[in-house]
Amino acid sequence: MSFAPDDRTTLRPDAAPDSAANQRIGPYRLVRRIGRGGMGTVYLGVRDDDAFKKRVAVKVLTRGHDTEAIVQRFRNERQILASLDHQYIAGLLDGGTTPNGLPYFAMEFVEGQTIVDYCESRALDTTARLQLFRKVCSAIQYAHQNLVIHRDIKPANVLVTEDGTPKLLDFGIAKLVNPELGAHALAPTMAGMHLMTPEYASPEQVRGDVVTTATDVYSLGVLLYELLTGRRPYHLTSRAPAEIARVVCESMPERPSTAVTKVRQLTAFDDVPTGVDPASTATRPTAPSPSTRTIDADRLRRRLSGDLDNIVLKALSKEPARRYASAEQFAEDVRRHLVGLPVIAREDTLTYRAAKFVRRNRALVAAGAITLLVLVAGIVGTTWQAREARDARARAEGRFDDVRQLASALLFDVHDAIRDLPGATPARKLIVNEALEYLDKLARDSGDRTDLRRELAAAYLRVGDVQGRPLTPNIGDTAGALASYRKSAAIYEQLAAADPRRVDDAFRLDQGRAYLRLSDVLTAAGDTAVALANAQKGLALMERDRGEQSASFAARREIAAAYSRAGDLRSATGDVKGALEYRRTALARMEALAAQMPNDPDVMRQLGVGYQKLGNTLGNPNAPNVGDSAGALQQFERAAQVFTRATAAYPDNVVFRRNLAVVQSNTADALLALKRPRDALESIRAARAAFLALAASDPMNAAGQNDIAVIHSKMGEMLAANGRTREAAAEYAEAVAVHQRLAAKDPANESLQAELASDHNRLATAQVELGGRQEAMTNHNVAVEMSRALATSNPKDAELRMAYGLSLTGRGDAFALMARRGTPGASRQADLEAAERDYAAGVAVFAAVDRDVPFTGSDAETFTKAKAELARIRAALGR
Repeated sequence: MSFAPDDRTTLRPDAAPDSAANQRIGPYRLVRRIGRGGMGTVYLGVRDDDAFKKRVAVKVLTRGHDTEAIVQRFRNERQILASLDHQYIAGLLDGGTTPNGLPYFAMEFVEGQTIVDYCESRALDTTARLQLFRKVCSAIQYAHQNLVIHRDIKPANVLVTEDGTPKLLDFGIAKLVNPELGAHALAPTMAGMHLMTPEYASPEQVRGDVVTTATDVYSLGVLLYELLTGRRPYHLTSRAPAEIARVVCESMPERPSTAVTKVRQLTAFDDVPTGVDPASTATRPTAPSPSTRTIDADRLRRRLSGDLDNIVLKALSKEPARRYASAEQFAEDVRRHLVGLPVIAREDTLTYRAAKFVRRNRALVAAGAITLLVLVAGIVGTTWQAREARDARARAEGRFDDVRQLASALLFDVHDAIRDLPGATPARKLIVNEALEYLDKLARDSGDRTDLRRELAAAYLRVGDVQGRPLTPNIGDTAGALASYRKSAAIYEQLAAADPRRVDDAFRLDQGRAYLRLSDVLTAAGDTAVALANAQKGLALMERDRGEQSASFAARREIAAAYSRAGDLRSATGDVKGALEYRRTALARMEALAAQMPNDPDVMRQLGVGYQKLGNTLGNPNAPNVGDSAGALQQFERAAQVFTRATAAYPDNVVFRRNLAVVQSNTADALLALKRPRDALESIRAARAAFLALAASDPMNAAGQNDIAVIHSKMGEMLAANGRTREAAAEYAEAVAVHQRLAAKDPANESLQAELASDHNRLATAQVELGGRQEAMTNHNVAVEMSRALATSNPKDAELRMAYGLSLTGRGDAFALMARRGTPGASRQADLEAAERDYAAGVAVFAAVDRDVPFTGSDAETFTKAKAELARIRAALGR
């Protein structure tokens, strides 16, 4: 079984090649037709251009069906798929228009069986089926959170791969709850009887009423019924609309535990294997048999009786309001059943809860039987009060869930919709302030609600991102970000400790992300050692028990980014070789992901960043490196190609525009190291223009203002290299002014302090070149004192210690230059002695760093030059 494009498509992987074979659509060569439906035709395709080769499923709108309504529905399906990125949803790879004007899109080619066939062919027991079903629920919940209702959930649209991964397919008749995701939302009556599968359709679909997420919950209930019993809850004798309406809207399904004990006969309206006459199967039993299930019908009846009966029938309620409120709640009730906890589908009676307790704690209950008998009288006397308390609790929980949903909508829907838009920081700040108030209230009242506490942990991550995640648009509140990330990490730790059974791959991925975010802001706050420990902890969690090939696409992308972040901190601590290893690992993984989904925006961004960071470690003189500036330039050029393509594809994405500007700035560094100062100046000018435009569009973005300060300083460096010292001094002065304003607003951010110290050092160097002794010495003294304080407070950060040594040798250079020129204000002897003092101190700092982490690349060159200059100064003093 391959790709199911819509409800009426019959898939035949062995179909003979047709007239479309070997034709090309975009970068894809069509191999054969694998399905045809009322809206489109699906082909097995192969991408075989110069980029890479990959099998895909290509869906093309069928000629003759290209009415305005059908074209719009086809495009809506394509837009829906573009908005969804989930490990259990078949992903969109590409899209476009054929040469003859028909829209098409290419999707992940899924090789597998329908979920029912998969379970039967492997004789999975009930527990395994329930666990697989919960994964399908997570995909539906994700779609609902992204404002998409599937409307056609059935076994043919849930394929399971050989490794047991379910893939949700076919959003051809899905409803867009948010019209902004597509040109138009489909009207609820537009689907019609012919655009649904009656056996899995909800009563409101059959009646033509408005559909909601409860519609998908109902179809999930039908799917679970079939998974557990081997038959569907309804038996249709014809496709007549009146018959469908009567059966679906009026008849009551048998309890699953009853259904498994009966044998039903197939009719011509049941699904049968391709090429088999339905009449020939008229007596085939469809209830599970010993050959397809590992337990007999009687044992299966007992397994389904009780909780599972009630769970399934609650999902199949005729009235939407009586079903589960969400796919997530449905899946959670299944989980509670699996671990022996009370389920909400069963009346919460004392007897029921007691029975559950007994099953989980048999020895304890046996020992306390006498005490239980004594308590019975008291329990009976308080039954009425308990019922009243339950009603009050239900009302309180309803209000609690209202607040929870509002906070979730603010952070995960509204915030994400505007995150990458120009000028969004003020709106994001407002959203975060409101959401944070709700979150803190929820945290106080959440009690032991596991699902809510996990939501809170994820929400605090979003809050921290907006408050002060480095190198991303934020409001400049490092202390607030640190507090939010710590709350998130603490919640994950508490959840893991309370119930280790819930720590699956998805949980570890979320928990690892929290530690990595904490690492980001700890670096900015000046605690590099703890930042590195958190980054490595996060990476270890993400990688634990997870094979590279078995992990989901999103997980592999996150893990690649984690390697990149760990590389940053290896670099900061001076471990250049370790950083280079992490850089190459991250980049190799990102290149593999890009080969799979080249147009995914997150993949494009991380691929470009991977090339950029590798270039920095190879030979950017402003970062710990191995001294290969030519190799660095090559990597920067690759990064620029990625981000140029990304900005063309996503012109409103400010992150891509910033990434390209950063690469242009890094390119200038490499060009300067290669003795090409004019080319370096040209590259930095392009970067400066981009940073200024971004800052103008979002003036409240603290990260954007920091970019402005940094680019002023870099512009000064390039001007100075071209002999334009006076212009360089003006740029350095601008950098100092901007960084001073930012540091005053965000005093917890030590990264800003380090940037400011560097600005003072560079400004002082330019001023002494221009003959300004007093102002130069003032700025040199500020640079030295700030750098000393930062290096002392964060001794594990090799870059801060190097910066301290550079501030000392920078001041030493100034004294030596003034001695040579005879600058008024001190004797030549005094200036030479001051130069010796600073250079000796700077060389001592460099030597200490070199002992801890031996220098490579430009750092080693800096150390060698400093020792040689110290020798020259001492020679001038006659020593």
